Amino acid sequence: MIRPTERGLMLLGSRTTSLDRDWTHISVRRLVDWLKLQIAKDLEWAPFEPNNLILWSGLVRTATQRLRAVFDAGGLAGRTARA
Repeated sequence: MIRPTERGLMLLGSRTTSLDRDWTHISVRRLVDWLKLQIAKDLEWAPFEPNNLILWSGLVRTATQRLRAVFDAGGLAGRTARA
């Protein structure tokens, strides 16, 4: 947040102005925005596929692979990927 100080305007911390505690840190917001973009790119093949179990299994598998990679890199909280 940019705040006035005795030395002028200063950037104090990497926070957003959101009132929702889950969205106050910029790093969290950037990670979620990046995940949304990457999963959308990963699923570009899906819109014209028939709406059936094969499609939904592929959607879940693709999103799970992307999220698992972020979890394994330490980008998501929790002791296990299931938690």
